[in-house]
Amino acid sequence: MRKQVLFTLTVLVLVTLACSLVNGLGSGDSGDSGDSESVPPPAPATEAQAVPQDTGAGPETINLSNPAMYANDAYPAYKMNTSIKYDGVDTTGSPKTFELVFNIANQLEPRAQHISMAGGDDSTENIEFIVLGDQAMSIFPGVGCTIFPAESMQDQSPEESFPDMNGLLTGQAKRVETGINIEGVVTDRYELTSENMADPDNSETPKINDGSVYVAQDGNYIVRIEMNGTVNTAENGFDPNTEAQVSLNYTFIPVEDGSLNIVPPTECADQLAGSSDYPVMDGASGLVSMEDTVFYTVEASLDEVLDFYRTTMPEDGWEMAKDVGGSNISFATLEFTKDGESVEVNAITAADSVSVTVTKK
Repeated sequence: MRKQVLFTLTVLVLVTLACSLVNGLGSGDSGDSGDSESVPPPAPATEAQAVPQDTGAGPETINLSNPAMYANDAYPAYKMNTSIKYDGVDTTGSPKTFELVFNIANQLEPRAQHISMAGGDDSTENIEFIVLGDQAMSIFPGVGCTIFPAESMQDQSPEESFPDMNGLLTGQAKRVETGINIEGVVTDRYELTSENMADPDNSETPKINDGSVYVAQDGNYIVRIEMNGTVNTAENGFDPNTEAQVSLNYTFIPVEDGSLNIVPPTECADQLAGSSDYPVMDGASGLVSMEDTVFYTVEASLDEVLDFYRTTMPEDGWEMAKDVGGSNISFATLEFTKDGESVEVNAITAADSVSVTVTKK
């Protein structure tokens, strides 16, 4: 089904970029999915980590292996942004830069999510993914807006392809500064060293030159990670025999009132208004709409669908060029032409409904 193909394409791009870039930085389930019950709320500070009452600062040492510090889903809404950048040379010795930048705004009630992502050798063009209630939208450069039912994601989440901060860091970190305000959250800064990198024996694990982790004084969760270092990697065309500079910046900001202003992108205005380049039958469900293509299912007979397009397409100036199939078989194809362009209507029966795809050839 086209809606599943479109969503798979979205996730494939995200997974390819994220996984290839963070191979040495840690990967896995990000803990940022939309299920608020899947991750317990942050655990209260232990006696050894009790907050000193005289300064308001957090503990002198923190355990970066504590999963409660990464429990983002304890909050009704949050904003998160991450950038990972490599600077080095390719296998020919030419300068090479590879960067991944993504931003997430996630709200549980009412359900809303906005993900934007840019990556690769040229990170100037964004991919966007938006969920508003039961409707999902994606925007790809050169493709435009695609709208499809959120239920077609089938428990998948693009966030699952993003770096897992919980799998990135480990060990103890010492407090070096206190009272730093990050977007309204008061934090303490802890120093990171190469000993805090998980899987240190991996040849592609970066060596930290300087790094910091900022922890909220109220809530004991990680607000920001800043890291600069070097790594030898063959990923994304880099020369594995030459050190590349690598930097990571991560920020997580909870929204305590659970409210974010996530709205449909302007690129989707026409589709959301119900306009389409081609006719759509009344009662259509699972509508996927993008430039030059419409997909949907409808509870009707195959003949009813074919008769609808045999009537409405000529009314819009299209001339019948091909009429194949019908009631004797479970699928049919109609082709129409106008002004040198061709449009194909494919209809396939499935139980009591018909899947319809109308696309420009």
